Amino acid sequence: MNLNQAVAALNSGAGAPVWLLQAVSGCVRASERMDRATVVLSRRLG
Repeated sequence: MNLNQAVAALNSGAGAPVWLLQAVSGCVRASERMDRATVVLSRRLG
């Protein structure tokens, strides 16, 4: 699936497809891991 399909579903009133919610959740988790890694590296580099 792609973003255009997600937008079409949202605009039709069908709501967000399950796969879109899963993809967003995965992006949030990845972003949180990057934030934690940034803090660790920042502390190590002083």
